[in-house]
Amino acid sequence: MLTVGELGIWQRMSPQDQRHAITVAQDVAARLSEVEAAAMKSGWFDDVEDFRHSATVAALLHDCGKVVSDLGTMARAGATVLWAAAPSGIESSKLARLSAARRLVDYRHHPDIGGRLLVEAGSRPLVSAWAAEHHLNRQRWSVPPEVGLLLKECDDD
Repeated sequence: MLTVGELGIWQRMSPQDQRHAITVAQDVAARLSEVEAAAMKSGWFDDVEDFRHSATVAALLHDCGKVVSDLGTMARAGATVLWAAAPSGIESSKLARLSAARRLVDYRHHPDIGGRLLVEAGSRPLVSAWAAEHHLNRQRWSVPPEVGLLLKECDDD
């Protein structure tokens, strides 16, 4: 299902992230028919197979940007709390230059990082766009809204 470039990214993902991604992809696959008509009208997909494949791979790789931060479960939990409480602008270039802090900044920006990794890997447009946009407000999505909403509903984070 994955291209060679995507498979390389997948293999770098932690087992926990892979399990989460498989669950999300299974949930998405079970519900694709709900948004198929809208997806086909969006102009993003060549045909139904392209839509189904793209949405499933988007679900599998949406968190792939986390591979760059290389944080374990406890550090991720701490980073999530930190970024929720951190004042705006805390990510100054000085902070980002510290190696430990750099990993926290990378974790915070995993959607953008994942989107770039997937573009470099030659992923389909929905796959790279969803990785980059999956934590944005719905109004900022470039992906077809019905497809984005389905992917978001199936992702539990």
